[in-house]
Amino acid sequence: MKKYVAGKPGLLKKMNKTSIIKLIVKNGQISRSMLSKRTGLALPSVMRLVDEMIEDKLIVEIGKGSSTGGRKPSLLTINSHYGYLIGIEIAIKCSVIITDFSGCILAKWESDDLGTSTPEEVLEKLLYQMEVLIDTCKLNHDQILGVGIGTPGSDFKHTIDKKRAILKGWNTIDIKGYFEENSSFKIVTENVARTRTQAELWFGHGRTLDDFIYVFIDQGVGIGIVKNDLIHKGDTGVAGEFGHTTIAYKGRECYCGNKGCLEMYVSAGAIMRALEEKGYDISDLSFDGLVAGATDDRILAELHESGSILATGIANLINLFNPHAVILGGIVPQSSSIVVDRIKTLLKELVFSNAARHTPVYVSEMNLRHECLGSIALLLSDFF
Repeated sequence: MKKYVAGKPGLLKKMNKTSIIKLIVKNGQISRSMLSKRTGLALPSVMRLVDEMIEDKLIVEIGKGSSTGGRKPSLLTINSHYGYLIGIEIAIKCSVIITDFSGCILAKWESDDLGTSTPEEVLEKLLYQMEVLIDTCKLNHDQILGVGIGTPGSDFKHTIDKKRAILKGWNTIDIKGYFEENSSFKIVTENVARTRTQAELWFGHGRTLDDFIYVFIDQGVGIGIVKNDLIHKGDTGVAGEFGHTTIAYKGRECYCGNKGCLEMYVSAGAIMRALEEKGYDISDLSFDGLVAGATDDRILAELHESGSILATGIANLINLFNPHAVILGGIVPQSSSIVVDRIKTLLKELVFSNAARHTPVYVSEMNLRHECLGSIALLLSDFF
Protein backbone atom coordinates (compact mmCIF):
# COMPACT_ATOMS: atom_id res chain seq x y z
CA MET A 1 0.00 0.00 0.00
CA LYS A 2 1.33 3.40 -0.97
CA LYS A 3 2.42 5.58 1.96
CA TYR A 4 1.36 9.22 1.88
CA VAL A 5 3.79 11.51 3.66
CA ALA A 6 3.59 14.95 2.08
CA GLY A 7 1.13 17.33 0.46
CA LYS A 8 -1.50 19.94 1.31
CA PRO A 9 -3.21 19.06 4.62
CA GLY A 10 -6.72 18.68 3.17
CA LEU A 11 -5.60 16.55 0.25
CA LEU A 12 -3.28 14.50 2.45
CA LYS A 13 -6.12 13.77 4.86
CA LYS A 14 -8.41 12.68 2.03
CA MET A 15 -5.73 10.41 0.55
CA ASN A 16 -5.04 8.81 3.92
CA LYS A 17 -8.76 8.19 4.47
CA THR A 18 -8.95 6.59 1.04
CA SER A 19 -6.01 4.36 1.91
CA ILE A 20 -7.77 3.26 5.09
CA ILE A 21 -11.12 2.66 3.38
CA LYS A 22 -9.55 0.52 0.66
CA LEU A 23 -7.87 -1.66 3.25
CA ILE A 24 -11.13 -2.09 5.16
CA VAL A 25 -12.99 -3.07 1.97
CA LYS A 26 -10.25 -5.46 0.86
CA ASN A 27 -9.97 -7.15 4.25
CA GLY A 28 -13.63 -7.13 5.22
CA GLN A 29 -12.69 -6.32 8.80
CA ILE A 30 -9.48 -4.99 10.27
CA SER A 31 -8.13 -3.40 13.46
CA ARG A 32 -6.75 0.10 13.92
CA SER A 33 -3.28 -1.25 14.72
CA MET A 34 -3.24 -3.29 11.51
CA LEU A 35 -4.36 -0.25 9.54
CA SER A 36 -1.42 1.66 11.01
CA LYS A 37 0.96 -1.11 10.07
CA ARG A 38 -0.38 -1.53 6.52
CA THR A 39 -0.62 2.18 5.66
CA GLY A 40 2.55 3.34 7.40
CA LEU A 41 0.54 6.01 9.25
CA ALA A 42 1.12 6.61 12.94
CA LEU A 43 -1.46 4.90 15.16
CA PRO A 44 -2.76 8.20 16.65
CA SER A 45 -3.34 9.50 13.10
CA VAL A 46 -5.21 6.34 12.15
CA MET A 47 -7.34 6.60 15.29
CA ARG A 48 -8.31 10.22 14.53
CA LEU A 49 -9.23 9.42 10.91
CA VAL A 50 -11.18 6.32 11.95
CA ASP A 51 -13.11 8.28 14.59
CA GLU A 52 -14.12 10.83 11.94
CA MET A 53 -15.32 8.10 9.57
CA ILE A 54 -17.27 6.41 12.36
CA GLU A 55 -18.92 9.75 13.15
CA ASP A 56 -19.76 10.11 9.45
CA LYS A 57 -21.23 6.58 9.55
CA LEU A 58 -18.90 5.35 6.78
CA ILE A 59 -17.46 2.60 8.96
CA VAL A 60 -18.58 0.80 12.12
CA GLU A 61 -17.03 -1.27 14.90
CA ILE A 62 -18.14 -4.90 14.94
CA GLY A 63 -16.58 -6.40 18.07
CA LYS A 64 -13.24 -7.80 19.09
CA GLY A 65 -10.61 -9.68 17.10
CA SER A 66 -8.16 -12.33 18.29
CA SER A 67 -5.05 -11.50 20.29
CA THR A 68 -1.79 -13.28 21.10
CA GLY A 69 -1.56 -11.36 24.35
CA GLY A 70 -3.03 -8.26 25.90
CA ARG A 71 -6.33 -6.61 24.99
CA LYS A 72 -8.25 -7.88 22.00
CA PRO A 73 -8.40 -5.25 19.23
CA SER A 74 -11.67 -3.70 18.07
CA LEU A 75 -12.45 -4.58 14.45
CA LEU A 76 -13.71 -2.13 11.87
CA THR A 77 -15.81 -2.75 8.76
CA ILE A 78 -17.70 -0.77 6.13
CA ASN A 79 -21.17 0.40 7.12
CA SER A 80 -23.10 -1.58 4.52
CA HIS A 81 -26.23 0.54 5.12
CA TYR A 82 -24.52 3.86 4.37
CA GLY A 83 -26.10 3.85 0.92
CA TYR A 84 -26.73 1.75 -2.17
CA LEU A 85 -24.88 1.47 -5.47
CA ILE A 86 -25.92 0.47 -8.99
CA GLY A 87 -23.50 -1.24 -11.35
CA ILE A 88 -24.07 -1.66 -15.09
CA GLU A 89 -21.88 -3.48 -17.60
CA ILE A 90 -22.15 -3.43 -21.39
CA ALA A 91 -20.18 -6.30 -22.91
CA ILE A 92 -21.00 -9.45 -24.88
CA LYS A 93 -23.87 -9.72 -22.41
CA CYS A 94 -25.23 -6.85 -20.34
CA SER A 95 -26.03 -6.77 -16.65
CA VAL A 96 -27.33 -4.53 -13.89
CA ILE A 97 -26.83 -5.04 -10.16
CA ILE A 98 -27.70 -3.20 -6.95
CA THR A 99 -25.40 -3.59 -3.96
CA ASP A 100 -25.16 -2.20 -0.48
CA PHE A 101 -22.16 -0.01 0.39
CA SER A 102 -19.93 -3.02 1.06
CA GLY A 103 -20.54 -4.51 -2.39
CA CYS A 104 -22.98 -7.22 -1.31
CA ILE A 105 -25.36 -7.89 -4.22
CA LEU A 106 -29.02 -7.32 -3.37
CA ALA A 107 -30.57 -7.78 -6.82
CA LYS A 108 -29.38 -8.42 -10.37
CA TRP A 109 -30.49 -8.67 -13.97
CA GLU A 110 -28.55 -10.28 -16.82
CA SER A 111 -29.32 -10.20 -20.52
CA ASP A 112 -29.09 -12.74 -23.22
CA ASP A 113 -26.55 -11.87 -25.91
CA LEU A 114 -27.51 -8.36 -27.09
CA GLY A 115 -25.07 -8.35 -30.00
CA THR A 116 -27.83 -7.72 -32.60
CA SER A 117 -29.43 -4.84 -30.67
CA THR A 118 -28.65 -1.22 -31.47
CA PRO A 119 -26.87 0.86 -28.79
CA GLU A 120 -30.06 2.87 -28.28
CA GLU A 121 -32.08 -0.30 -27.68
CA VAL A 122 -29.49 -1.59 -25.22
CA LEU A 123 -29.41 1.67 -23.23
CA GLU A 124 -33.21 1.83 -23.05
CA LYS A 125 -33.30 -1.76 -21.77
CA LEU A 126 -30.63 -1.08 -19.14
CA LEU A 127 -32.39 2.05 -17.89
CA TYR A 128 -35.66 0.13 -17.58
CA GLN A 129 -34.04 -2.80 -15.74
CA MET A 130 -32.28 -0.39 -13.37
CA GLU A 131 -35.65 1.01 -12.29
CA VAL A 132 -37.10 -2.50 -11.96
CA LEU A 133 -34.30 -3.49 -9.56
CA ILE A 134 -34.73 -0.32 -7.49
CA ASP A 135 -38.42 -1.22 -7.08
CA THR A 136 -37.53 -4.85 -6.32
CA CYS A 137 -35.24 -3.72 -3.47
CA LYS A 138 -37.90 -1.24 -2.26
CA LEU A 139 -35.39 1.62 -2.35
CA ASN A 140 -35.99 5.33 -2.78
CA HIS A 141 -33.95 7.20 -5.36
CA ASP A 142 -32.33 9.32 -2.65
CA GLN A 143 -30.81 6.15 -1.15
CA ILE A 144 -28.84 5.50 -4.36
CA LEU A 145 -25.35 7.04 -4.14
CA GLY A 146 -24.54 6.61 -7.81
CA VAL A 147 -24.42 4.45 -10.93
CA GLY A 148 -21.17 3.00 -12.26
CA ILE A 149 -21.14 1.86 -15.89
CA GLY A 150 -18.60 -0.33 -17.67
CA THR A 151 -18.83 0.63 -21.35
CA PRO A 152 -17.41 -0.47 -24.71
CA GLY A 153 -15.71 2.93 -24.77
CA SER A 154 -16.44 5.92 -26.99
CA ASP A 155 -14.82 8.32 -29.45
CA PHE A 156 -12.70 5.60 -31.01
CA LYS A 157 -11.71 4.83 -34.58
CA HIS A 158 -14.43 2.84 -36.33
CA THR A 159 -14.28 2.82 -40.10
CA ILE A 160 -15.44 -0.63 -41.22
CA ASP A 161 -18.54 -2.62 -40.31
CA LYS A 162 -17.72 -6.24 -39.56
CA LYS A 163 -20.02 -9.09 -38.65
CA ARG A 164 -20.06 -9.91 -34.92
CA ALA A 165 -18.44 -6.61 -33.96
CA ILE A 166 -20.21 -5.58 -30.75
CA LEU A 167 -18.71 -2.08 -30.92
CA LYS A 168 -20.70 -1.16 -34.02
CA GLY A 169 -22.39 2.17 -33.31
CA TRP A 170 -21.00 2.63 -29.79
CA ASN A 171 -18.16 4.88 -30.95
CA THR A 172 -20.50 7.87 -31.22
CA ILE A 173 -22.79 7.15 -28.25
CA ASP A 174 -22.56 9.36 -25.13
CA ILE A 175 -23.48 6.74 -22.53
CA LYS A 176 -22.82 9.00 -19.54
CA GLY A 177 -24.90 11.77 -21.09
CA TYR A 178 -27.78 9.38 -21.80
CA PHE A 179 -28.05 8.23 -18.18
CA GLU A 180 -27.61 11.75 -16.80
CA GLU A 181 -30.41 12.96 -19.05
CA ASN A 182 -32.75 10.10 -18.16
CA SER A 183 -32.06 9.69 -14.43
CA SER A 184 -31.25 11.82 -11.39
CA PHE A 185 -28.24 9.80 -10.23
CA LYS A 186 -24.54 10.53 -10.18
CA ILE A 187 -23.10 8.68 -13.20
CA VAL A 188 -19.52 7.42 -13.49
CA THR A 189 -18.36 5.60 -16.65
CA GLU A 190 -15.23 3.79 -17.73
CA ASN A 191 -14.37 1.22 -20.40
CA VAL A 192 -15.16 -2.30 -19.31
CA ALA A 193 -11.53 -3.47 -19.26
CA ARG A 194 -10.83 -0.88 -16.57
CA THR A 195 -13.98 -1.57 -14.56
CA ARG A 196 -13.04 -5.25 -14.51
CA THR A 197 -9.56 -4.18 -13.37
CA GLN A 198 -11.19 -2.16 -10.58
CA ALA A 199 -13.12 -5.29 -9.59
CA GLU A 200 -9.85 -7.16 -9.18
CA LEU A 201 -8.38 -4.31 -7.10
CA TRP A 202 -11.30 -4.08 -4.71
CA PHE A 203 -12.76 -7.59 -4.62
CA GLY A 204 -10.49 -10.07 -6.46
CA HIS A 205 -6.85 -11.10 -6.84
CA GLY A 206 -5.81 -7.45 -6.63
CA ARG A 207 -6.58 -7.37 -2.92
CA THR A 208 -3.16 -8.95 -2.41
CA LEU A 209 -1.43 -7.38 -5.43
CA ASP A 210 -0.61 -3.75 -6.15
CA ASP A 211 1.23 -4.38 -9.44
CA PHE A 212 -0.46 -6.46 -12.15
CA ILE A 213 -1.94 -6.40 -15.64
CA TYR A 214 -5.56 -7.41 -16.14
CA VAL A 215 -6.22 -8.77 -19.65
CA PHE A 216 -9.86 -8.63 -20.75
CA ILE A 217 -10.73 -10.98 -23.64
CA ASP A 218 -14.41 -10.81 -24.43
CA GLN A 219 -16.12 -9.44 -27.55
CA GLY A 220 -13.46 -6.74 -27.34
CA VAL A 221 -9.92 -6.96 -25.97
CA GLY A 222 -8.25 -4.52 -23.58
CA ILE A 223 -6.05 -4.32 -20.51
CA GLY A 224 -5.84 -2.54 -17.19
CA ILE A 225 -2.29 -1.68 -16.08
CA VAL A 226 -1.98 -1.46 -12.29
CA LYS A 227 1.03 0.04 -10.55
CA ASN A 228 1.14 0.95 -6.86
CA ASP A 229 -2.55 0.06 -6.52
CA LEU A 230 -3.54 2.59 -9.23
CA ILE A 231 -4.70 2.07 -12.82
CA HIS A 232 -2.52 3.75 -15.42
CA LYS A 233 -4.68 5.72 -17.86
CA GLY A 234 -2.08 7.47 -20.00
CA ASP A 235 -1.75 11.09 -21.08
CA THR A 236 -5.25 11.42 -22.58
CA GLY A 237 -6.91 8.59 -20.66
CA VAL A 238 -6.87 5.91 -23.37
CA ALA A 239 -4.04 3.60 -22.29
CA GLY A 240 -4.73 -0.12 -22.49
CA GLU A 241 -6.00 -0.64 -26.06
CA PHE A 242 -4.27 -4.01 -26.21
CA GLY A 243 -6.76 -5.31 -28.78
CA HIS A 244 -5.49 -2.81 -31.34
CA THR A 245 -1.83 -3.66 -31.11
CA THR A 246 -0.65 -5.27 -34.34
CA ILE A 247 -0.01 -8.98 -34.04
CA ALA A 248 0.21 -9.78 -37.78
CA TYR A 249 1.57 -7.22 -40.23
CA LYS A 250 -0.90 -6.93 -43.13
CA GLY A 251 -3.10 -9.51 -41.37
CA ARG A 252 -6.88 -9.64 -40.92
CA GLU A 253 -8.73 -6.40 -41.52
CA CYS A 254 -10.05 -4.75 -38.34
CA TYR A 255 -13.10 -2.52 -37.99
CA CYS A 256 -10.70 0.27 -36.98
CA GLY A 257 -9.27 0.27 -40.52
CA ASN A 258 -5.92 -1.25 -39.59
CA LYS A 259 -4.83 -4.79 -40.33
CA GLY A 260 -3.59 -7.53 -38.02
CA CYS A 261 -5.08 -6.17 -34.76
CA LEU A 262 -4.93 -8.71 -31.93
CA GLU A 263 -8.68 -8.43 -31.37
CA MET A 264 -9.32 -9.86 -34.84
CA TYR A 265 -7.73 -13.17 -33.77
CA VAL A 266 -8.59 -13.77 -30.12
CA SER A 267 -11.90 -12.07 -29.20
CA ALA A 268 -15.06 -14.15 -28.84
CA GLY A 269 -16.44 -12.66 -32.06
CA ALA A 270 -13.21 -13.32 -33.96
CA ILE A 271 -13.14 -16.98 -32.89
CA MET A 272 -16.76 -17.49 -33.92
CA ARG A 273 -16.22 -15.64 -37.21
CA ALA A 274 -13.21 -17.84 -38.03
CA LEU A 275 -15.25 -21.00 -37.35
CA GLU A 276 -18.10 -19.70 -39.48
CA GLU A 277 -15.68 -19.08 -42.36
CA LYS A 278 -14.50 -22.69 -42.03
CA GLY A 279 -18.07 -23.95 -42.49
CA TYR A 280 -19.09 -24.48 -38.87
CA ASP A 281 -22.75 -23.64 -38.22
CA ILE A 282 -22.83 -21.26 -35.25
CA SER A 283 -26.06 -19.43 -36.03
CA ASP A 284 -27.86 -20.47 -32.84
CA LEU A 285 -24.89 -20.61 -30.48
CA SER A 286 -23.44 -18.19 -27.95
CA PHE A 287 -19.68 -18.22 -27.42
CA ASP A 288 -19.79 -19.99 -24.08
CA GLY A 289 -22.34 -22.45 -25.46
CA LEU A 290 -20.03 -23.12 -28.39
CA VAL A 291 -16.86 -23.88 -26.43
CA ALA A 292 -18.28 -25.52 -23.30
CA GLY A 293 -17.26 -29.18 -23.50
CA ALA A 294 -16.33 -28.79 -27.17
CA THR A 295 -15.00 -31.92 -28.88
CA ASP A 296 -15.12 -30.85 -32.53
CA ASP A 297 -11.57 -30.68 -33.94
CA ARG A 298 -12.27 -27.37 -35.70
CA ILE A 299 -13.30 -25.68 -32.45
CA LEU A 300 -10.40 -27.15 -30.49
CA ALA A 301 -7.91 -26.07 -33.16
CA GLU A 302 -9.27 -22.52 -33.23
CA LEU A 303 -9.12 -22.21 -29.44
CA HIS A 304 -5.58 -23.60 -29.44
CA GLU A 305 -4.53 -21.07 -32.06
CA SER A 306 -6.17 -18.17 -30.21
CA GLY A 307 -4.38 -19.21 -27.02
CA SER A 308 -1.06 -19.22 -28.89
CA ILE A 309 -1.65 -15.74 -30.30
CA LEU A 310 -2.74 -14.42 -26.91
CA ALA A 311 0.40 -15.88 -25.32
CA THR A 312 2.50 -13.92 -27.81
CA GLY A 313 0.67 -10.69 -27.00
CA ILE A 314 0.85 -11.24 -23.23
CA ALA A 315 4.55 -12.08 -23.47
CA ASN A 316 4.99 -8.66 -25.08
CA LEU A 317 3.21 -7.09 -22.10
CA ILE A 318 5.46 -8.92 -19.65
CA ASN A 319 8.55 -7.90 -21.59
CA LEU A 320 7.40 -4.27 -21.53
CA PHE A 321 5.99 -3.90 -18.02
CA ASN A 322 7.39 -6.78 -15.93
CA PRO A 323 4.21 -7.02 -13.77
CA HIS A 324 4.03 -9.06 -10.59
CA ALA A 325 1.17 -11.06 -12.14
CA VAL A 326 -1.21 -11.28 -15.10
CA ILE A 327 -4.94 -11.79 -14.53
CA LEU A 328 -7.14 -13.08 -17.36
CA GLY A 329 -10.81 -12.11 -17.52
CA GLY A 330 -13.70 -11.97 -19.95
CA ILE A 331 -15.77 -14.66 -21.58
CA VAL A 332 -12.90 -16.26 -23.56
CA PRO A 333 -10.60 -17.37 -20.70
CA GLN A 334 -13.53 -17.99 -18.39
CA SER A 335 -15.17 -20.34 -20.92
CA SER A 336 -12.11 -22.11 -22.33
CA SER A 337 -9.44 -23.89 -20.31
CA ILE A 338 -7.75 -24.68 -23.65
CA VAL A 339 -6.99 -20.99 -24.21
CA VAL A 340 -5.76 -20.53 -20.64
CA ASP A 341 -3.57 -23.64 -20.65
CA ARG A 342 -2.01 -22.64 -23.96
CA ILE A 343 -1.17 -19.18 -22.63
CA LYS A 344 0.44 -20.54 -19.48
CA THR A 345 2.47 -23.11 -21.39
CA LEU A 346 3.82 -20.78 -24.07
CA LEU A 347 4.62 -17.80 -21.86
CA LYS A 348 7.60 -19.56 -20.32
CA GLU A 349 9.08 -19.91 -23.80
CA LEU A 350 8.17 -16.46 -25.13
CA VAL A 351 9.19 -14.11 -22.30
CA PHE A 352 12.69 -12.72 -22.84
CA SER A 353 14.11 -12.32 -19.34
CA ASN A 354 14.68 -15.41 -17.21
CA ALA A 355 13.68 -13.31 -14.20
CA ALA A 356 10.17 -12.80 -15.66
CA ARG A 357 9.57 -16.17 -17.32
CA HIS A 358 7.56 -17.47 -14.38
CA THR A 359 5.25 -14.48 -13.99
CA PRO A 360 2.10 -16.02 -12.48
CA VAL A 361 -1.07 -16.05 -14.58
CA TYR A 362 -4.43 -16.18 -12.83
CA VAL A 363 -7.94 -16.50 -14.20
CA SER A 364 -10.27 -13.95 -12.65
CA GLU A 365 -12.73 -15.38 -10.17
CA MET A 366 -15.00 -12.36 -10.33
CA ASN A 367 -17.51 -14.26 -12.47
CA LEU A 368 -18.12 -16.47 -9.43
CA ARG A 369 -19.41 -13.37 -7.61
CA HIS A 370 -20.45 -11.10 -10.47
CA GLU A 371 -18.44 -9.37 -13.20
CA CYS A 372 -20.56 -6.23 -12.80
CA LEU A 373 -18.92 -5.62 -9.42
CA GLY A 374 -16.27 -3.83 -11.48
CA SER A 375 -18.75 -1.00 -12.00
CA ILE A 376 -19.43 -0.95 -8.26
CA ALA A 377 -15.67 -0.78 -7.62
CA LEU A 378 -15.50 2.11 -10.09
CA LEU A 379 -18.10 3.96 -8.02
CA LEU A 380 -16.30 3.22 -4.74
CA SER A 381 -13.03 4.41 -6.21
CA ASP A 382 -14.69 7.63 -7.40
CA PHE A 383 -16.51 8.11 -4.09
CA PHE A 384 -13.32 7.97 -2.05
